Amino acid sequence: EEILGEDLSDRPLVADDRRKIYRLREERLSLYTRYADRIVRNRRTKEGTEAALAEALDGLIKTE
Repeated sequence: EEILGEDLSDRPLVADDRRKIYRLREERLSLYTRYADRIVRNRRTKEGTEAALAEALDGLIKTE
């Protein structure tokens, strides 16, 4: 919970961040995948698939 509550986006990496980042990735990867898949499916008809995927991933990076 402590790790999930941290905002890692606005600070530089330090030596112990690697462990935290891998843990975040491990805990949230399935959520990220489902989210990106849903965004791509919803926008595929309006935009190109590549553009929708890039936008979805960019949104994830900015929020995490």
